[in-house]
Amino acid sequence: MKPVLAVETDGYSYHNCSGEQIRRDRMKDHILQTYGIPLVRLSTKGSGEKEKIVSRLMELMHIGNP
Repeated sequence: MKPVLAVETDGYSYHNCSGEQIRRDRMKDHILQTYGIPLVRLSTKGSGEKEKIVSRLMELMHIGNP
């Protein structure tokens, strides 16, 4: 089994990034990129999260729209 997608919820702290938060996010992004794992970032202020995740999974699996 291999992970096919990482999902991260970015809350208030992400939108008011400190230097430390930016460093951690860049390190996380680099690790995921190194292992070829796509990342979907969702905002806690957003909507349609389920649709965004399903759409990205369908795209990665080369499946048409549900």
